Amino acid sequence: MGVQNYKKFQNGYNLIVSEDSDMNVEFGILAMEKNKKVTVESHENEIVVLLVQGNVEFIIENNSYLAKRSNCFDDLPSALHVPRGCVFEIISAAESECIVVKKRNSKKFPIKFYSTVTIQTGTFGDGILNNTAKRDVRIVFDFFNAPYSKFVIGELVTYPGRWSSYPPHSHPHPEIYYYRFSKEQGFGCSIIGDEAYVVRDRSVALIKGGENAPTHPQVAAPGYAMYYCWI
Repeated sequence: MGVQNYKKFQNGYNLIVSEDSDMNVEFGILAMEKNKKVTVESHENEIVVLLVQGNVEFIIENNSYLAKRSNCFDDLPSALHVPRGCVFEIISAAESECIVVKKRNSKKFPIKFYSTVTIQTGTFGDGILNNTAKRDVRIVFDFFNAPYSKFVIGELVTYPGRWSSYPPHSHPHPEIYYYRFSKEQGFGCSIIGDEAYVVRDRSVALIKGGENAPTHPQVAAPGYAMYYCWI
């Protein structure tokens, strides 16, 4: 548990967390150079591939889905969600970075491409605590619109100098946060239980679940917007 820091990822799939860990899902980052192709087989897993930044095409069952994103602060996400037993391709038209989440799931459900127009968005914390916890939330899918999934996934953008996951809360489900900052030198703080961790561009926070799961408030340093994808 705690925070892991990564300065840059190698081209290809970078495994961060395996499913047999306390997080209960596999989580990794797919880094692609321009004009590369990756073939993915889901086997017994459901898989989500979410574009953080770049330009990619997903090809599956003779269907093509385009995802383009200049950055994760100004643009909403796009994501492909597939059930077990699928094979698909990811083709990069530019240098790209994708979040990949996998979990064993025996349920068979329809292939779903979440485009920017289908993402649920909202602003939390507006008008309370002197706006010190105002943040933008984006839900790709959750237990309401994808009850067949074994996890939920979304994004959050914390305004510079402000808090998120605040007031502090906890829940029995383990959670993973993947961070990006509006400037490469940006940083913030992740407080997991009684421990405080500095988070930087491409940090990963692992928050354990269970009956005594810790609270996990986050804060961005002044001058830097803080993004994290939560799973």
